[in-house]
Amino acid sequence: MKELIDKVRDLDELTPEALEQRIQEIKTLKSEIDFEESLEDFSALLEDIKHGADRTTEIVKGLRDFSRIDAGEYNMADIHEGIDSTLMLLRNKMANVEVIKNYDKHLSQIMCYPSELNQVFMNLIGNAIDAMDAKGKLEISTKDFGKEIHIIAQDSSVGIPQSVIDKVFEPFFTTKDIGKGTGLGLSISHGIVQKHNGELLVESERHKIYYSIAEK
Repeated sequence: MKELIDKVRDLDELTPEALEQRIQEIKTLKSEIDFEESLEDFSALLEDIKHGADRTTEIVKGLRDFSRIDAGEYNMADIHEGIDSTLMLLRNKMANVEVIKNYDKHLSQIMCYPSELNQVFMNLIGNAIDAMDAKGKLEISTKDFGKEIHIIAQDSSVGIPQSVIDKVFEPFFTTKDIGKGTGLGLSISHGIVQKHNGELLVESERHKIYYSIAEK
């Protein structure tokens, strides 16, 4: 294509005889490089580049929102932004997961440690994906009750046996196969929620697991 552009670049400077010869050269070159097909390839390539750039922008924004520059500070933050950034970072694992978001539109920003709550969201949503083998339905709900807010994550996995449900917040306890879980995610999350004067609760029944966070 560059060679073709070079041949077109100085057409207005050629003599009639040279112009006629150059036009023939251009026609021959267009045929050799499958000009029309190459244009289609370029269009597809540029579209892929744009898609990649947009995707990179989303990932960078998600990482920025998730990690938060003010990670150690207790300040105002948007809970929904934290959940959305977590979902963005886990999107590649959720290709076959239907996500339903029931956000309370009246929920305003709250005082919290944003990056720590994002870690809770990462643990809960990551657990839900693993429990469903990356296929199923995940429903996330928020509700503002004035003095406290509730955040509920419900997935469509087979559930947790009642015999072990009281152990899920214990350090190093895991229902995952050996080598697939440290058993620290829910324990750490439980501590973070308590730090926010809240409670992390779990309920389980067949095909449903509820993780409820009450932030005061």
